[in-house]
Amino acid sequence: MTLKYRWRSPLSVYGYAVKSMIDPLSCERMHNHYCWAATRDYESRGYIEVISEQVAVNQHYKPCHLNATECADALKRAHVDDVTMTRHRDKLVANVVRSIRNIFGLSTSDFLQRYYAPGKKGRG
Repeated sequence: MTLKYRWRSPLSVYGYAVKSMIDPLSCERMHNHYCWAATRDYESRGYIEVISEQVAVNQHYKPCHLNATECADALKRAHVDDVTMTRHRDKLVANVVRSIRNIFGLSTSDFLQRYYAPGKKGRG
């Protein structure tokens, strides 16, 4: 999906729809997008680090949760063809194919026919 849908909407305003990355070595208890209790070694760093969009942007694929007009406007402004992941295409595809074979014991085409055929429900 990452390779198929590459158009990117403009960044949201600061603080809107914030997504967090949690380091499992630093957090003892967490909820949704926030670490409630840091491990002793990480307590001195604080619980939140804000990363500039010039350094990192989280790619989050979900339906637009704004109203219909705002969604349409955002999509009209989505003019950036984000090729960030295309340089990793071959390795990503190879890893997915290998994982499907290791986990399900199926070829990719058999896996897709079994679990993603239109109108069929997955088994297993």
